[in-house]
Order: sequence, then C-alpha cells, then structure tokens
Amino acid sequence: GPCVAVFGRKDYQQLQVIRYMTTEMSFAVEIVPAPTLREADGLAMSSRNQYLQGDERDTAVEIIRTLRAMQAAARAGRALREIEEAAAARLGNAGFVLDYAEVRRADLTRPKSAQEPGLLALVAARLGRTRLIDNLPFDED
Repeated sequence: GPCVAVFGRKDYQQLQVIRYMTTEMSFAVEIVPAPTLREADGLAMSSRNQYLQGDERDTAVEIIRTLRAMQAAARAGRALREIEEAAAARLGNAGFVLDYAEVRRADLTRPKSAQEPGLLALVAARLGRTRLIDNLPFDED
C-alpha cells in the first residue's frame, strides 16, 4: 500500500481530519501537507474559481487580503474577538456571505489569545454561488 499521502493545506480542516483518522486507525501512512498554490494576485488556486462570474474574480482576492489583515492584527496585539469581527465586517462589506472568519490553533481548537504561537486564520465565505475557503498560518509571511 501507499506509505505517503499528500493533502493540500488549502482545505486545512480536511487535512486535520485526515491526520486524525490516520493516527486513530494506526495507518502506516505519512500525511504530507502540500502548500496552498496561489494565483499571482494571491487568490488560492481552486477548481471552484471557475464558477466566479464577472467582477467576482476580482472581489475574491479580498479573502487573502483579509487573512493577511487578521495576521497583522494578531501581530499588533489585537484581541481575538476584534480580529474576527473586523474580518467578518471586511468580507461582508466586499459582498461575501460569511460562513466563518476565525483564528485557531493548528489542532483547530480556540486559542486564549491571538498572540499564541502556531495560530492560523481560516475563512469560508460565499461569493455569488461559489463557496471559497482559505487559511493563512500566522508564522508565514
């Protein structure tokens, strides 16, 4: 059987579920996270992007901008609630219907502070008929 399985970091929650299942079921498979591939403007590459219509493609870039703003706010010492509320407002103002914009630990549990090491920001939102997801570890530039 396979000894390595590669899963993209773009769907971070899926990656974590696969890691958990592999460990719990004692599969002898190494799970290797692959980096999120991005378009030149920062939009995460996804087959879902083909469903973006008209100006939606330009608007979709607001997700990575919001993730970067969340990262910067955490580095500036902002509170979790403030970071998440600002992200939700920013995406809502851009025309997204938000599922979530949250800061989490690598294991997806809620941190006590946005200044904890190893955090990431996660976003899922609909733009028109397209649901887009992305994430950004706070320790990446």
